[in-house]
Amino acid sequence: MLSRNVLLSGAESGQAPRTELQAGPLQLVFQNGDLRYIRLGEKELLRRVYAAVRDHNWGTVPAKLSNLKIDSRRDRFRVSYQSDHVSGAIHFRWQALLTGAPDGRIKFSFDGVAVTSFKRNRIGFCVHHPLAGFAGRPCEVETAKGGWTKGNVPAAIAPHQPFLDIKAIRHEAAPGCQFEVRFEGETFEMEDHRNWTDGNFKTYGTPLSLPFPVDVPAGTSVKQKIVLSLIGAPPRVAARSATKPAITVQPAGQPAPLPQIGIAASAADAKLSAKQLDRLRALGLSYLRVEESTWNSPEVAALGLPLEVMLLLGARGEQQLRQAAALARERKWNVKRWIVCEEKEIVTTAAIGRMAKSILGGAPVIGATRANFTEINRGRPTIGAFDGVAFPINPQVHAFDNASLAENCAAQRDVILSAKAFLGATPLFVSPVTFRQQFNAVATGPEPPPAPGTLPGKVDARQMSLFGAAWTLASVKYLAESGAAGVTYFESAGWKGVMETEGGSPSPQLFRSIPGSVFPIWHLLADVGEMRGGQVQPSVSSQPLEVESLILRAGGKQRILLANLSDESRMVELPSTLVSADAKVRLLHAPNAEAAMTDPESFRTPRATPVAPGGASGGAPAPVTRRAILAGGTALLRPRNGTVQLTLDACAIACIDS
Repeated sequence: MLSRNVLLSGAESGQAPRTELQAGPLQLVFQNGDLRYIRLGEKELLRRVYAAVRDHNWGTVPAKLSNLKIDSRRDRFRVSYQSDHVSGAIHFRWQALLTGAPDGRIKFSFDGVAVTSFKRNRIGFCVHHPLAGFAGRPCEVETAKGGWTKGNVPAAIAPHQPFLDIKAIRHEAAPGCQFEVRFEGETFEMEDHRNWTDGNFKTYGTPLSLPFPVDVPAGTSVKQKIVLSLIGAPPRVAARSATKPAITVQPAGQPAPLPQIGIAASAADAKLSAKQLDRLRALGLSYLRVEESTWNSPEVAALGLPLEVMLLLGARGEQQLRQAAALARERKWNVKRWIVCEEKEIVTTAAIGRMAKSILGGAPVIGATRANFTEINRGRPTIGAFDGVAFPINPQVHAFDNASLAENCAAQRDVILSAKAFLGATPLFVSPVTFRQQFNAVATGPEPPPAPGTLPGKVDARQMSLFGAAWTLASVKYLAESGAAGVTYFESAGWKGVMETEGGSPSPQLFRSIPGSVFPIWHLLADVGEMRGGQVQPSVSSQPLEVESLILRAGGKQRILLANLSDESRMVELPSTLVSADAKVRLLHAPNAEAAMTDPESFRTPRATPVAPGGASGGAPAPVTRRAILAGGTALLRPRNGTVQLTLDACAIACIDS
């Protein structure tokens, strides 16, 4: 049997513990060496402060903390620790000291030394500013040359750094009070992290205009400091209360068509069994993505799905196009679209687009990048040269913990909306969505082999976990609500897929899947696929970093999908008007996840029963005369306050049909 932690996040080790801290009127969280979610009452002022060591390929060298000491008082704190970053030839060590004072001043100092000689692209502090309350709002910047300038944080995703040469930055915390972030020890600048679908703006040290990588001789010292403070009199605020996440329909939100959903043919060598092919058919997919390495996959013929064909053109580009067109005719492929990329160009050029249209004919030709949205944002494709634009998405170019992945979901909405702003009505395709980056456009050297005891760099153990499915729900929500035309999720089978191969994981101690099973992601995509051709109704979560919602409507039916992105149980509230009296609910969570993975057909056999409607508003919860049949005794409750309540375990997914 799989352990609870493996079911939740794919690994035996759970998430790093959180410590709540207070600095006068400011509340914040310390987790694994970082300061997170710095708030004044309910308003988030800063999302994260941390230090990073980035290697010559912009890879983040993981940190190992030691000698951690936390002294937390009612209105102040002191935290210290040692952080070692070790990978291959790299060993960098630094001492941290964090203090919070009753006046709201917070200091974070970094005192480091290179233990070995190595090449780096960056060492030092990074600060993440939240999107809500920051994007599109006024700010003031003090430059290293002296003096303050006023500006506005970009609302649409900025292709290049909105602010350079930063010594300090301020924005409004409350009327008559500003929040300031001051930097010491390096020249800082800001980039719009949404370019890489990170849910923040990042201020970082070492300007990108300087050459990299840089040699760091052993013994090199690096010292930096971040100082956070409130300028002016902060208002009296109550401590942030522990409220239930609440889901509401977005008042002005118009329903949007549910995008075409596809998956990529698996690069795994193992063939899929008849049962596995049936399980892929059950997903209600719109297409199958193939590229040259998977053109001969048995799935192509066995599934009979329309194909999204990705072509990577080299020096023989015209010949490759003609060969692909001939192969499609010979095999009678039903090509839904051609995605055309170039080996030597980061974004498909208009000239190649015109050539591809003349040779391939028929199906739409899509210009694309293999890298990130930032390449589309900076090298904007020529409108009219293509029938659409495509780019991939992954949630961890820069950070790798569950909380960061949850934070980054909302940025997927922004990349679609920003792309529409400069591409107009051009259809947008996100292909593929993966948990790890599959192509590194900014690498300055070969990727190092995985360290002993670690998975390959393109694989993430969360692929087979409940959290993986919860994250995918949030991804579908934001891409669908913002108007993506099509989205390709993962592969069919293997450790980057929606199910495991019959042979099982190549590294069963690191990727602890069950041979022949489906992953929780499969169930999520099946829930969405059953509403194929329908619409998504925009909805809002009061606590989107914890619980997300996806509301689908098709054929006179409504399906509400809820995902708990946190590692703790959450009671979720929905308006009673959103959930009919005869609603049925199915819950996928740790107590039944393994059964759902090994016998998905039985799990999905309808056996939930409706729950009783509530009485008049006010008073105690109405008695529940019938409960949905769910492991753990969880039920959909109807208190007499105009809401419907449901308890979601850690990383659980609820499917409510009404």
